[in-house]
Amino acid sequence: MESRFETVVRPGDAPMHVGDVVMLGETRIEVVSEKAGSPTTLAVTFDRPLDDPSLAIVIWKDGAIRRLPALVIGGSIELRHEKGPVGF
Repeated sequence: MESRFETVVRPGDAPMHVGDVVMLGETRIEVVSEKAGSPTTLAVTFDRPLDDPSLAIVIWKDGAIRRLPALVIGGSIELRHEKGPVGF
């Protein structure tokens, strides 16, 4: 929670805790685990099926924005931090 990007939805002086929920539109994001006030594991609940063509989940990977591979309901994925185009 130190860079401008990380504080888009929550100010850096408001640490997150297990059980905290952030709503982004109709998408519910819950903190499952955290370290020093920064989330390390999230549970995301969408308002539509994961295979809905109107849903595009993107990540920063290998120097570009890329579509996240197909997700499995009830499954999990691990995303490693990569510095983005502005260095954080």
